[in-house]
Amino acid sequence: MSILPEILDKLRQNLAEKQTKKAAWKIIDEYFSFFGLDDVHHELWLLTAGTLTSDEMQQLEKGIDRYNLIFFFEYTKMFAEAVHLLHTKHKKVSGKENFANAHASTSSAANRKYK
Repeated sequence: MSILPEILDKLRQNLAEKQTKKAAWKIIDEYFSFFGLDDVHHELWLLTAGTLTSDEMQQLEKGIDRYNLIFFFEYTKMFAEAVHLLHTKHKKVSGKENFANAHASTSSAANRKYK
C-alpha cells in the first residue's frame, strides 16, 4: 500500500525493475526538489519525538527500545546528509551538462504539485 502519487510510484517501480544508478538518481533528485536537508531533519525529529512521547507506544516501554529508535533517528539523519551531499555534487555535474535544458523548462520543481 502506498500513498505516493502515481508519478513517484512509477519512479519506485522503475528502480525496483531496472536497479540502475540512473533510476536511483531520479528518486534522489526528486526527493531533494521537495525537501531540503533541514526539512528532512525536522520531519524525522517530529516522527521520533512524537513516537517517544506518545502514551500509545507500548512497544517503547523498555529503555533499549527507546535507544534503538534514537539510534535509528541519528543514523537516518547521517544517511540523509550523505545522500544530500551526493545529490548536491550530482546536480553540479549534471547542471553543467544540462544548463540549456534546465533554463528552457517552464515548470519549476518547487511549484510542482503531485496530487
